[in-house]
Amino acid sequence: MELQQIRCPECHGEDIYAHTTYTVQRGERRTVYACPDGGIYFSESYNTPLAGLRRPLSFISRVIEALHDGLGIHAACRTFRGSKNRR
Repeated sequence: MELQQIRCPECHGEDIYAHTTYTVQRGERRTVYACPDGGIYFSESYNTPLAGLRRPLSFISRVIEALHDGLGIHAACRTFRGSKNRR
């Protein structure tokens, strides 16, 4: 699910292309993009609060939804078998 069009964080250009992919936990694939104008490679979560997280976006979405529905942080950690300090 793409919430917004991906742009180069360096030059803000739209002329980017998918360079490669990598796998996070549970087999979800993420894309690494390249920008020839900005001369950089970046992931789809670059410069976002999700940058550096190794959990699948679907997992993160479920946890955030549970927190929004009123589940406390410690209960969410127990329910989703995670840690509030782990990435």
